Amino acid sequence: MLSPVELKKGQSLRLAVDVPKLGPAQIESTVWHVRSVKNPSTRKRAWLAGMVIVKSDETYARLLAPAELYVSVEDDSNDKSEELRMFRVRVQIEGERRTRLLTLGAATEKEAHELALADLDDSWTILEIQRV
Repeated sequence: MLSPVELKKGQSLRLAVDVPKLGPAQIESTVWHVRSVKNPSTRKRAWLAGMVIVKSDETYARLLAPAELYVSVEDDSNDKSEELRMFRVRVQIEGERRTRLLTLGAATEKEAHELALADLDDSWTILEIQRV
């Protein structure tokens, strides 16, 4: 059952999702954006919220496993790993005016730069990196 709730960009949420055949999944997320959209067929407006998953449990990982959308990272070291921050990386392909935005989780701006380069071929240029 859904109930109305006011969401704001940057707000932290804890969600419980009932996954069929797997049970309840616990998800911690941050609101990335909230916007109003119009359904072209009914002409009614609805609110759409984009979320960034910060932390999830094993049930959620099993839900995404068949689609290979989940990567589990385990830290074997005893020292505390750096917290991931969200970065927006603006890129442009050679010969085009339009740019694209990549959203990456990284510990530092340098790491975000390296992750973006790993995803792109040589025809792309990184224009700017902003911490969100």
